Amino acid sequence: MNFIKKILPPFLLVALIFCTGFETVEQSLEAEIASLINIERSEAGLAPYQSDPFLTHLAQKRGTEYSISQLFRQNHYDFRGFVLRNGCGYRYVRVGECLSYGNCLGAAHFYVDGLMASPGHRQIMLSSNRDTIGIAISKQGKYYITVYLVGKQR
Repeated sequence: MNFIKKILPPFLLVALIFCTGFETVEQSLEAEIASLINIERSEAGLAPYQSDPFLTHLAQKRGTEYSISQLFRQNHYDFRGFVLRNGCGYRYVRVGECLSYGNCLGAAHFYVDGLMASPGHRQIMLSSNRDTIGIAISKQGKYYITVYLVGKQR
């Protein structure tokens, strides 16, 4: 890699890295947030969440919706309506939604620490009735982080 750094201008090196399939900053942060939430669950004696690409897709759509409207309306029926509007047929028993936003992307532990400091969010994240996670980061002026925690219907 040092040889490449010497022969390529920095902007070309950055372009090369992004064009070779590396994760985006957002994807890396999403994965780190999921990992930190799972550490919290482990410390509470709970099984880790399993990531679900479709739930992550829903979180991305929801985060985009929030970032455009800049309104947070968190409740179970709102999620149900969102799922029905998007025609996904996603089957779940329990659902939790955790939202965070800020002017810049920070370290993952800041988001998780903030959510864990909120009794309602902490209860959702450490629920034994939920087993699946989807996390997405959306940007519309500010960064919006949407975390879905679901107990899937079996």
